[in-house]
Amino acid sequence: MTEARWSSRAAERFREEVDGNKQVDTLLLQNATTRQEQGPHLWNEVREQVRTKCARLNPELGSAVAMFMVTPESELQVQVTVPDGGHRRLDATFMPTSTYGVLSWSISGHNTNEAHRGEYELGVEQGKAVFRRDKSIVESPEKIAEEMLDPLLLY
Repeated sequence: MTEARWSSRAAERFREEVDGNKQVDTLLLQNATTRQEQGPHLWNEVREQVRTKCARLNPELGSAVAMFMVTPESELQVQVTVPDGGHRRLDATFMPTSTYGVLSWSISGHNTNEAHRGEYELGVEQGKAVFRRDKSIVESPEKIAEEMLDPLLLY
């Protein structure tokens, strides 16, 4: 290969790589902006689902068993009084600046030593912020609320 031909091909490959990197950087910035703008709204949907489910459960049980607690916007807390008089508590936190574990939750007060917790990352799919578990499973706010409340109430 001649010097002139090599330099032309090398320059072309270099420009393609620079352009490709610019496209990746642009996509990463768009995704970060989408997560930042839409993530808090998505978290509020989870909080609202939990609040609504607690409000609907209590009349079904005939008493205030599940109490949705007023907390800072980045947190969620539900306290449950179980039939033996004990208490269980769900604590959830939304940390939009975190890479992983943007939404994390745990339950305390169980008689068992089983860990009752979960974690979701905030991703972007088709231009919309979504909560994902295991990097691929997209979960709706309603499904996340149920996954948090079920072990709080049933196990």
